[in-house]
Amino acid sequence: MRKLGNGHWDRKLIERMLEISISPDIDEALKEWKATGECWWPSLGNTNPPEWVRESRTGVGYCLCGHAIYYHFAIENTENGTKECVGSDHINAYMIARAIADELGVAPETISDDKIADWIKVRVKNMKADAWWEENGDWWNEMIDGLRPVDQWLNWKKTGELEYDSVYRWNIEKKIPRKRAEGKFGERNYQMASVFWRWDNPENSRNQMASRGYPNDALIADVTFLSFKKPAYLEHEKSQNKRRLNRLEQIRLDEAARLERQKRMAEERKERERLRQIQLKKHEENRALALDEFQQSMTFRKMCKFYGSPTIISAYAYDSASLMRLRNFADTLAKGEQLEDYALTQLASIMSNKRRVTEKQVKFIKDLGGEIRGPITRKEASAYIETLLAERDGRDAEAEPTNQPYSLSERPQNRSD
Repeated sequence: MRKLGNGHWDRKLIERMLEISISPDIDEALKEWKATGECWWPSLGNTNPPEWVRESRTGVGYCLCGHAIYYHFAIENTENGTKECVGSDHINAYMIARAIADELGVAPETISDDKIADWIKVRVKNMKADAWWEENGDWWNEMIDGLRPVDQWLNWKKTGELEYDSVYRWNIEKKIPRKRAEGKFGERNYQMASVFWRWDNPENSRNQMASRGYPNDALIADVTFLSFKKPAYLEHEKSQNKRRLNRLEQIRLDEAARLERQKRMAEERKERERLRQIQLKKHEENRALALDEFQQSMTFRKMCKFYGSPTIISAYAYDSASLMRLRNFADTLAKGEQLEDYALTQLASIMSNKRRVTEKQVKFIKDLGGEIRGPITRKEASAYIETLLAERDGRDAEAEPTNQPYSLSERPQNRSD
């Protein structure tokens, strides 16, 4: 730790400190003084020094020793409350060590010159930054306002890597800030480093906002130059916005066309399905008609009786597949031919299926004047019977629905009475 020596200004400081200290011994007197951490410098037209500078013994621009100074540091006597001003040559002595020691809770003798130098450096840096912002803060903030997109337009470089933009549905080439300038300022091929990378980008550990607190001259020059490019950027952005709007309109039209195609295709599928069902119904009716015509064949009736089956009619089918099988079986039986084992198994399965209409239901429908041809299930037959009964009794079938299919072991009585 630097100590005061026998030089002229050191001796003058000792002399004047003894005059305003309690102890007459210089070593003890120095222990009375402590740096406060306050500092001031008259830069950038700052002509309003703080009170502790104005009221100092030697006045503005002078150390307590009488030497001219630029940076002013406040020291205070902790015994009598006297406040004085010294320069950077005399602040890096015991009073700084004591201030640091009080902060850390250690003895002043343990504070190294490096720690004292760091203490001064931090305070000078903060002092410069505060003074710069007081003088230029409004101008600087106004200067950089709206320049970030301009900086990205001019001072970011393409990486060759593509990113998909889901809004505009196109690929965009990624860009990163240029970290080093190319060429020299003022030359035609000059490409500056990103000003906001240098100014306040958190990924840049040396950004000037954090490292020094205010921009250096090179950054100020580049920002000033960049501000003249703002009108060109606004024109560029105007054309880009028009391009984006055109893209969104094209996406809208494409989406509308896609939905229209989907709608048309769905309608076409629906129409094809409708025609297919008509065709299937027609085939089904033809099979049912052909099957029912076999009832006129004596051979067919005898073969049905031979297999212990009622005379096969189309109504015994409960779906298109069972109708087609019955039609094929009937064709074989009408020729007087016997059925193969697999066919007999299928015929037995159809005739014993619980969905199939019963012989009693068929007879009851005929007795009521109804007619059935083609596949019909037991449940559908019950509903048909209900409709026929309602017609016969002169009532609305839907007004008084039955909860269960009719049991044909007992025919329903006429409900008119």
